Amino acid sequence: MMLSVACLTIPMMAMMGLNKILQSSKGIESYMPEIKKSFYIVGGLCLFFALFGSSLFSFSGAGDGQLPEGWPVESLVEDRKDLLTFGAFKALLFVSAGFLLLWAFAKSKLSPRYFMIGIGLVIAVDIWMADKTYLNEDNLVKRREADDFYVDSPIDKLILQDTDPNYRVFNVASNPFNDALTSFHHKSVGGYHGAKLIRYQDMIDQHLSKNNSRVLDMLNTRYYIVSNKQTGQNEVKRNPGALGNTWFIDHIIWAESADNEIGQLNSFDPAKEVVIDKRFKDKIDIDSELNSGNSSIELLSYKPNELIYKARVSGGKQFAVFSEIYYEGTDNDWKVTIDGQPASHIRVNYILRGMQIPEGEHEIVFSFEPKSYFAGEKISLIFSILVILYLLTAVFVELKNQRVTEQSA
Repeated sequence: MMLSVACLTIPMMAMMGLNKILQSSKGIESYMPEIKKSFYIVGGLCLFFALFGSSLFSFSGAGDGQLPEGWPVESLVEDRKDLLTFGAFKALLFVSAGFLLLWAFAKSKLSPRYFMIGIGLVIAVDIWMADKTYLNEDNLVKRREADDFYVDSPIDKLILQDTDPNYRVFNVASNPFNDALTSFHHKSVGGYHGAKLIRYQDMIDQHLSKNNSRVLDMLNTRYYIVSNKQTGQNEVKRNPGALGNTWFIDHIIWAESADNEIGQLNSFDPAKEVVIDKRFKDKIDIDSELNSGNSSIELLSYKPNELIYKARVSGGKQFAVFSEIYYEGTDNDWKVTIDGQPASHIRVNYILRGMQIPEGEHEIVFSFEPKSYFAGEKISLIFSILVILYLLTAVFVELKNQRVTEQSA
């Protein structure tokens, strides 16, 4: 994301500098000493890295150790060296071309028109070469071929035979946290995003990457996709321990800190126990020992921004764990109600949601209502209306001026 800022600001500054040079009353000759210094510094650095860059760095990546056995890591290292050498030479070529055009223009060997044409060609060739690296003939395929990439595999079809859509899949046949294809077909425990919630990344590092079955059960992981080492084919394994969308527990384990909370997940029974940071102790008023008895709770409706549950609670207040990520946002953006009345929920098991529910039959609704989003929508609507009014006013004024001009004529 920071590179995108550089891609915008550096060319913008270059154009502003070039514009100042061309329009200056002093003439371009007065800028040549600074232009020469810039060329010597930038061109010298490019030449230095082109000649010696491959021997200055290790070119090993942080993820190299996680690559499958037999992966050609040495070839990757050589490719990285070649990329640096080629990139430095290419940069030197374009820097030199820009300097020669400026020099020729300063010496009156090029008219302003041909100078701008030359600069434009240099820019166009640079962009064309970069674009061809990332998007070329090999990347252009027929839509049908592209769609084939997303067709359900036999494994996906087997899993999708499950008529209950509210479960999760953990694909360990590949790196589950660098794979986005599984998420296209299923609700996935893994998947990739450049900006994960830090607590979920903690779970990946300390539990999910180590296949902690307790944590996977509480995340409602009903199916595993695994690779059969003998056949080399992927297989599906059903997890009988998956706990579902939500459940009641019988015992509360109080954690002294966040580190203690995530550590407790190595040895607790997620079906009967819940681990809660003691900072939430004042949010609930039930005993640590409970008896959920015949209490039950089920998910009636699922939307990304709204979840509706039906609870039947007996034996006094009970505590339910919801297999959904706890997220506060800027102002407790996830709201919860019991029978339409505002209620509160807390973070449990380091990343999940939990709340106490009174005895009886209740409808529980979680809804995502971030104030910042709704405020942004209103602001966007106001400015959209202002832009439309401005355009209509401009059209009206222009038509009125034309009418006055015609009448005057």
